[in-house]
Amino acid sequence: MFRRFGKNAVWVLIALVPLAGCDRQWSHAPKLEATSADSDHAPAEAGEVTSRAASVVLPGEGDATLLELSAAITQWRQWRDRKQYRLLRPHIDPANRAVFLDTLVAADLVLAANQEACGAIEDVLGAHRTELWDLSSLGGDLGLFSSDFHIIQVERKGAQATVTFQVGERLPLEAAYLRLGPQGWIYFPGPGPYELPSLLRELAVTLSETAERVRQDRPDVADINQEYRLRVFPRLLALQRAGRPLNDRDP
Repeated sequence: MFRRFGKNAVWVLIALVPLAGCDRQWSHAPKLEATSADSDHAPAEAGEVTSRAASVVLPGEGDATLLELSAAITQWRQWRDRKQYRLLRPHIDPANRAVFLDTLVAADLVLAANQEACGAIEDVLGAHRTELWDLSSLGGDLGLFSSDFHIIQVERKGAQATVTFQVGERLPLEAAYLRLGPQGWIYFPGPGPYELPSLLRELAVTLSETAERVRQDRPDVADINQEYRLRVFPRLLALQRAGRPLNDRDP
């Protein structure tokens, strides 16, 4: 998840200040280890995963695996939209559940604060004047929870599945890894930087403060540029430097 997190938003604002950040690549995700049948990592029966050929499913073929996984992902996305994060808990790898959900909650705070800031700017400058400062592209860096998300194909080996998906028209395609457990499908995001949720919350606070200043001071374009250059852009660079969260774990 968030393989390019912060980078798209940085490019949105690059006209305001020279870019001087870099991405920290994450370590390659380890293979999933089998554990007891009572855990969320419940393994397949002996030989099941290695002996079965992969089943590749393309959208439109009506395959049961595609329909099943599409339904599960759709349900997860609906729970997220309704802020019912606790319902996601059984469907996230326990090893990374806490940071994953904390990051998702914090990202939603950022998206809401961005909407608030853009609304305030639009009230001052008029409609369709927010493109330069709009950070909604961050919503496209949320893995299975990204905006404008659609599945390209599903590959299944026994109880494991790889979902190849695309966000908008962006390339390269991305992959999410899932495992069938006792309570249904489980999403296996990779380990992520623990500082990311706090960085996102700081950005959300900054955007809300920016919205309030815009409402009170009614600045012009130059003043808004200055606000974003001095206060918002450093937050985005911090996110970019924090690394590449939560979508690269291969079970």
